[in-house]
Amino acid sequence: MMAPFGQIHSSNYPDNYGHNDDCMWYIEVDQSHVVKLSFIDFDIEAGYNCSYDYLRIFDGNTTDSPILLTHCGNQLPNQTVIKSTGNKMTIRMKSDGSRSAKGFLANYTMSCGARIVTEESGMIRTQESLNVDSSNMNCSWVIMGSQPDDHVTLTFTHLSVPEMDFGSECSYYYIEVRDGEDKDSPQIGKYCSSRVPAHITSQGSVLFVQAVAVYGYHFGSFEATYSVLSSGVDHFRH
Repeated sequence: MMAPFGQIHSSNYPDNYGHNDDCMWYIEVDQSHVVKLSFIDFDIEAGYNCSYDYLRIFDGNTTDSPILLTHCGNQLPNQTVIKSTGNKMTIRMKSDGSRSAKGFLANYTMSCGARIVTEESGMIRTQESLNVDSSNMNCSWVIMGSQPDDHVTLTFTHLSVPEMDFGSECSYYYIEVRDGEDKDSPQIGKYCSSRVPAHITSQGSVLFVQAVAVYGYHFGSFEATYSVLSSGVDHFRH
């Protein structure tokens, strides 16, 4: 599934799923965003450590990816909203040959922000065409080179924000770039107009980028490309 939003459910839902089912769903969204899965209904045969029937969610495009959740029983998971760290998620539901139940129903949508570990170039963005609501938005991207001596260069190719922030400190909507992997890393810049540096390069191997809109204000949209440069070579990796 490569749509920005949709719905998935167990076989025969809302009737009981079959015996010996082994069903898989693969969800992929825009490369600079993550998958958000929200459960609406859940009833899968319970067992110790979910040893009979289960639903399992993987943080990636294979069942070898890290496990985000394994769940069974007739209660919604405590964590009713599950987010991937990248733009792909795999869901697997497996049943045995004994009892069955109604199964599950869940919605998925694209959520802005991602953690990107790469040797290549790429793009991060948020814009209305991607069906991302830009009001009360707080989206962050961590862009990390795959080697400790890498550096990340960010180049804004498009930035559209309201003409004036009601204050001089970019309080209501802004793009912020930090030299590290979180919001506590040293700040490189905070921007609330179309005037941004042509290129921003990390001192280390990671850049943190955050797009924020508060109090119901709409951020607008932006696009930026990133490239990874190794200290040991004099050219960008592609």
